[in-house]
Amino acid sequence: MTEHIDQTIADLRTLLKKQEDQVRGTKRTINSLLGMAGKDPMYSDAELAEEGASASFSTIASDRWYGQPLATAIQDYLSMRRAATGDGPATVAEIYDALLTGGYEFEAKNADYAKRGLRSSLTKNPRAFHRLPDGKRFGLTEWYPKKANKTATDPAESGDRDSDESSDQDGGDE
Repeated sequence: MTEHIDQTIADLRTLLKKQEDQVRGTKRTINSLLGMAGKDPMYSDAELAEEGASASFSTIASDRWYGQPLATAIQDYLSMRRAATGDGPATVAEIYDALLTGGYEFEAKNADYAKRGLRSSLTKNPRAFHRLPDGKRFGLTEWYPKKANKTATDPAESGDRDSDESSDQDGGDE
């Protein structure tokens, strides 16, 4: 029974992809006609690109992150995601799926353990990665300099407690 459902879902996803491609084609045609009339395009490049995380997978080479350190691969993916879609932050599951697509080899027994290790790498590296307030998505620290500097800088290291306390007035832990 489950195989039948899985196949039906796969068929529907294929159909959906074709429909989305048709919509993007229509939008490109509209933009072309507007261009011929000397008008600005109605749809941005981002709207014409394939949508969502699965769309960016089509542009990920199957060996892009093969043999790279985990943190390097994550940083590269998040940067690529932001450049492609304008939406940089991603969930652990989205990052995991992308890295697998790009050939990263997780040293774990199964996907759950791999995702746990990925989450650990993200949370233990605040100089590179910043967890958003929703607790589910992670971005690059460089995207959030005002917020990320609080977590990336250890007040004990710098000996400057006052500057960190003044920046904590806008809310508690993240």
